[in-house]
Amino acid sequence: MDNEIINAAITYVKNLFEGNSDGHGFDHTMRVYNNAMEIAKEESCDTQIVALAALLHDADDHKLFDTVDNANARAFLAGHDIDGETVEAVISAVNSVSFSKNRDKKPESIEGRIVQDADRLDALGAIGIARTFSYG
Repeated sequence: MDNEIINAAITYVKNLFEGNSDGHGFDHTMRVYNNAMEIAKEESCDTQIVALAALLHDADDHKLFDTVDNANARAFLAGHDIDGETVEAVISAVNSVSFSKNRDKKPESIEGRIVQDADRLDALGAIGIARTFSYG
């Protein structure tokens, strides 16, 4: 895994979500990232794709941004010389995370399943309740 790109992605989402307090901000992103990386330790997967998808999973969330075709995520990836195959794998994983858009769908890739599980874990318990109040 390329730590330089991961650190750049962390900085990117921190700036992207600056001032956001609706439960989909930087803190949520980092919890999803940390959960995803813990899950990935136990799975046979591409950790670079898991890391980037976890960090960028809300970068184009329709509740927060008026973007088309994952423009924010794609802009970050394009700016860091990520090859086309990896870009599409990250975008595919990102697109499989949203609960509202994927209620009965299972992500096609292990990376997508990991990030979806990590995101849904963050919706449970006290943090999930606090996020619900923040968003509401």
